[in-house]
Amino acid sequence: MKKHLFFALFAFAALAFSACNKNKPDPVYVDLGLPSGTLWKSENESTQVGRDKGIYTFDEAVETFGDQLPTIAQWRELVSECEWKHEIGYTVVGPNGNSITLTTYPATRYCNGNIDNGSSHRARYWSSTEAQRYSEEEERKALYLYVDWDSNQDKIILMTDPGEVCGAILVRLVK
Repeated sequence: MKKHLFFALFAFAALAFSACNKNKPDPVYVDLGLPSGTLWKSENESTQVGRDKGIYTFDEAVETFGDQLPTIAQWRELVSECEWKHEIGYTVVGPNGNSITLTTYPATRYCNGNIDNGSSHRARYWSSTEAQRYSEEEERKALYLYVDWDSNQDKIILMTDPGEVCGAILVRLVK
């Protein structure tokens, strides 16, 4: 009797879990009304393996996503053409009123292995653009979008910076 009850409960739980997953919408690409026509994915990419769930090194991101990784020009367009609101993460509202939310978690892993566990206001996202190197000896870097909230000035800080390609940060795709 106990065996039958256990299996019945197990089957019910599996069926309920399956039904919940079917109701979860697939991520979509959102038209923000940008001049370039770039569509931005509604959520970040997440890794299902390895120690860094949700963050990628530059080489992993380029190898995995190729031309779906935004260029630094596409990030700059998003910064200049959209309204940014600091809420839970950042809501980015396009010229046509459609929006996406850029999350600030999970953490950033630096090349030395140190972890920045993130906060409710800071995020880094890879672009597909490598930073210019002035000599072969210079360390290879790639450009990323850095977003932060300056509570002293009550404003959002948006800039593009070069980052070490061995660090792991967030990824958002475009098409």
